[in-house]
Amino acid sequence: MGQDFPHDCGFQSFMWLTARAADSEFDPADWSRAIRMRCNFVLAVIGRDDHGRPRDWLLGSGSEVQIALAGVLREHAVPEAKVIERANMLISQLGEAKLHDMFRSKNPWKFLKQVCNNHKPKLQIVLEDELQAAIGERARSVAPAGRKSDKRKKGKQTPELTSIHPADITIPPGVFRQQDGGELPQLKINEISPTAAGVVVGHEEDLGPYIGKPGLSSQGLALLVISPSKYLLDKFGELIRFPVVCVQTGEPMLVSALLLQKGAILVERNVPDRPLRIQEVSNVVVKVAMFRDECPTPWEKITAAPVKHLLDLFPQLITCREPSCVCPKFHPVSREDSDMIMDVWNRDFITLKFRREAPNSADVFMCCIRFRTSAIESVLKQSGSHGCYIEIRAPDGKRDDVNHYTVWLPRKSLREVQAEQAAIKEPSAIIRVGHRYGLRVSAGDAEAVHATVRQEQAVMLGPNKQTWCVGPLPWGSSKQSVQKLIDEWGWKARALHTTGKAPDGSGVLWSLHAAGPPPATVYSLSHGDVLLTRVDLPQAITSSPAPVLVASKRTRDSLSAGTQDPLQVHDPWAQSSKPPPAETRYVTQAHLDAFAATLEAKVSVKASESSDDVSMDMDVTTRVEQLEMQVQQLTQAQNRQTAETQAIASQVSSLTSKVEATARSVENAVEAKLTHHLQELDSMLSKRLRCTTVTSDPKE
Repeated sequence: MGQDFPHDCGFQSFMWLTARAADSEFDPADWSRAIRMRCNFVLAVIGRDDHGRPRDWLLGSGSEVQIALAGVLREHAVPEAKVIERANMLISQLGEAKLHDMFRSKNPWKFLKQVCNNHKPKLQIVLEDELQAAIGERARSVAPAGRKSDKRKKGKQTPELTSIHPADITIPPGVFRQQDGGELPQLKINEISPTAAGVVVGHEEDLGPYIGKPGLSSQGLALLVISPSKYLLDKFGELIRFPVVCVQTGEPMLVSALLLQKGAILVERNVPDRPLRIQEVSNVVVKVAMFRDECPTPWEKITAAPVKHLLDLFPQLITCREPSCVCPKFHPVSREDSDMIMDVWNRDFITLKFRREAPNSADVFMCCIRFRTSAIESVLKQSGSHGCYIEIRAPDGKRDDVNHYTVWLPRKSLREVQAEQAAIKEPSAIIRVGHRYGLRVSAGDAEAVHATVRQEQAVMLGPNKQTWCVGPLPWGSSKQSVQKLIDEWGWKARALHTTGKAPDGSGVLWSLHAAGPPPATVYSLSHGDVLLTRVDLPQAITSSPAPVLVASKRTRDSLSAGTQDPLQVHDPWAQSSKPPPAETRYVTQAHLDAFAATLEAKVSVKASESSDDVSMDMDVTTRVEQLEMQVQQLTQAQNRQTAETQAIASQVSSLTSKVEATARSVENAVEAKLTHHLQELDSMLSKRLRCTTVTSDPKE
């Protein structure tokens, strides 16, 4: 094993051990890989508080922060000769504590740049000449740019489904029938004849010669036009949905097409006489917006559980199943009834400019809620209180409800809007968007409410609002004068703003919103003629709309491939181009069968050795009775054991008292004996002392 760079023995040993453990070919480490290995080790050790700081002998000379920071700088265009100097400068300016936080962050380089930019004065990590030199070196390098793993994650994007070819689908028998009950098959275009009976699927350009010809057959014959133009839909009716089978995948899917009758007998969908109906609960969808600047509750508590806080404000949306309860919550009639809230989705924390933001720094919490229609009136009455605003939406929650209209009240505060709401008799709800307030009313009451609170402006109802341009008007025309002129014309329109000067510079042009076309497009005024032109003219449809279908992702992908070679999309030989994997021992089916047989034999032996087991073939009632009897026996045995334990305890207590009494009597007797013996001993000693004294007298 040769030396690739100075002092590489440790790295090469680690790579050799890794290769032997993985049973793969030895790949020696170069200088760049060694640097990455050391940096990764330092980052991992520093990021773990429970292991403390790594020892210097693991990292070589210098502190661990210096070595790790040098590795980061070396990977981001700092020259090798200036790495240590630049690392020491950053350590002295930022401190090791800040750099420890950098290594613990998810993106150390991004954290380091942010800290250096916030430092005063700002610290420049990479100089301009160093960056240009690194860019030039990378441009001269033959190595591919980017990471292959990132490119692999993106994968091949499936093209959007723009059309369905009639050859890609087949209609199963029995989907369509004649009015007399006969089932109809699918026919090709060349099979259309005066006696043909069936349905023909095709595009508008394919079926064009047959669309305008009535009575093509004496039987039941119909044309199914896929992706019809708006002209055909407006002239002949709406789309119908029917099941088909994808030829490529064999999976079923639902396709919508325009049905055109071309036979003497009516063609219709073959549906059951009494189709099953799913039980549907009358529901409504609202968008709830909770604004931070009007919410009395601390925002930190709201971000922890925003939906729970909303339900606390609207208790009528909470289901209570306690019988005979009188709380303000929703009480279903029966146990089988569903809850009041059916779904909650689109939870988002946003700013006042509708940009997504972190919860702690957001201005608004917004979500969509679907609940029973019975609670909508009480919920709308609370709109505008506690910073919560309610707006009725379309059933999908993405579009405005066409049955409601918003009367905006610009430059008015919440209290002023509440005063306007109290002055009208029509039901309404306060809504807020940004810093603007308005009243949300039903479309039938919109004109009356608008006339009450916005008398100076005309009301524009309906989704077919048009944009018009009028001019040239005098340079001194104001919005009020333009609106007065429109009212004199008897045109239901509203002046918006100027859009520039006329092409000849003779006056100014004004933009208008109108509910329909004007009575005339040219008017003669005192200063000259003025022209009214439509700005938002509908563009002509140059291509057929995208087909409407319901299918699995696999089927949609196969249809989206279009004219692409399926072998290029799903290459069956793609695996052969990959290098063969390392040799691995696989578990075969024979091994699994042998293991299963051995396990079954051991389990059978264990089951036969157990005498208390009950056969699973016995009647369930018998087994339950046996279990109850066993439990009763265990209970009785436990009771007997408890009684015996209590009797033994009482006996032990009496014995203890007797032993204590005996011990006291023995102690008293021993003490009395000792006292008696001591007295006798004292008397004997005193007699002997007297005798000794008499004997020693010299006179005797």
